[in-house]
Amino acid sequence: MNKKQVALVITLIFYIAVGTVAAAGLFFLGSTGKVETAYSPSAVEQAEKEDALTAEEEEEAEVPVEEEPEILYYKFVTINRSSPLNVRERGNMESPVVGKLQPGTEGYVMEKGENWSRIKTEHLEGYASNEYLAFEEIPGQEHPYYEEIDK
Repeated sequence: MNKKQVALVITLIFYIAVGTVAAAGLFFLGSTGKVETAYSPSAVEQAEKEDALTAEEEEEAEVPVEEEPEILYYKFVTINRSSPLNVRERGNMESPVVGKLQPGTEGYVMEKGENWSRIKTEHLEGYASNEYLAFEEIPGQEHPYYEEIDK
């Protein structure tokens, strides 16, 4: 090989090396001896922004966490009847009667069931049939026995 051919091979090797380094996003800064990225910080930040989800997209992408059901609070009034309403020890007709409520008596629901509710008045607590109670939903802070309710 003559000098021209050697110079050509060296030049080719140099261009191949520079091209490989450039393709990797790096370049050599001459006499400083530093290797730097060819990408500016603003270009990197822009790419990160494009790849990142917005806060709204992240919220949508999150798996929904099942929330506990909202606790509802009620007060009641006994529906007018010709006789007092039996309040029972448990929520069934076979359970012993623990007291009676006159028509129009008001109180609070401690636990509302499908057919029977656990109720409480100033002087009596037990179960009454929902058939003879009129319910009104109220805010928890208006329920005087709020702290006693099973949550």
